[in-house]
Amino acid sequence: MYCSNCGQEINDNAAVCIHCGAAVNAGMANANPLGGAQMTYHDIPKCKHCGYIGQPEEEKLFRPMDWGIGLATIWFGFGLLYFIVIGIIRSDKKKRQKCPHCGTVGEMTDMY
Repeated sequence: MYCSNCGQEINDNAAVCIHCGAAVNAGMANANPLGGAQMTYHDIPKCKHCGYIGQPEEEKLFRPMDWGIGLATIWFGFGLLYFIVIGIIRSDKKKRQKCPHCGTVGEMTDMY
């Protein structure tokens, strides 16, 4: 079955969700979040990992690691290509949202 709070799959006999710690509501917990659960849009996003509700932090397009790799490989002719590829991969701002509570990246959702 699935937790009615975080939507993660849990044991059928569970009284408490092992992912978020919420008490399991037997009526809502059996609904599959992808198929039958009633998901609604919220203005404030929620972290799917820890359940934090609030505004996420946004990671920079190029992390310090990216700058190091890009500048180190520029001598070999791959640096510019590396920056272009990383820029394309990380251009989606939703995938760069970071939870200020647990630090996971890309786990914020506005559908819950």
